Amino acid sequence: WLVNGGKEIAFHSGSIEDASIRYFDAKEGKELRVVKSPGSTGDSWLASDANRIATPNGNREGIAVIDGKTGDTLYIVADTRWIQAALSPDGKRLFFHADTGTVHVHDIDAKKELFSFKHPADKQRGPMRVSKDQQTLYFGGEHGQLYR
Repeated sequence: WLVNGGKEIAFHSGSIEDASIRYFDAKEGKELRVVKSPGSTGDSWLASDANRIATPNGNREGIAVIDGKTGDTLYIVADTRWIQAALSPDGKRLFFHADTGTVHVHDIDAKKELFSFKHPADKQRGPMRVSKDQQTLYFGGEHGQLYR
C-alpha cells in the first residue's frame, strides 16, 4: 500500500504467529519501521487517508483495526466470521461482509455498529471499496454499488 501521502510503502509480512506490517520510504527504499500485527499476513485493508489498518483477528473469527504507526489495537469486532472487509478512506468506518450474508458498518472511534443490511450476493466473495465521499460502498462482482 502507499501511505503517508505516497511517501511510504507498507506491506504485511511474516507468519500468522509473527505477523507484522513493514514500512519503507517510497523514494529511497529504506525501511522505516515495523509494526506488530494481531492478524495473519493474508487479508488486510488500509484506510488510504489515515494510518489505520484492518486485519484478521484470529482465523477469520474477528477483525482488528490497528494504528498503522504504533500497532496499537483501536477496535476489535470479535466472534464473527467474515468474507471481506473495507475501511473508509479516513479510517473512521469499518465495513465487513459476514458469512451470514450481511454487511455490517461500524464506527471505529465510537466502538459500535452503526447499521447492517443484507448483501444481495449473500456469501459471494469480492473486493469492497468505499468512495472518498463515504457515500457509496462498491463491491466487485455483478452487484457493483451496494450502499448509498
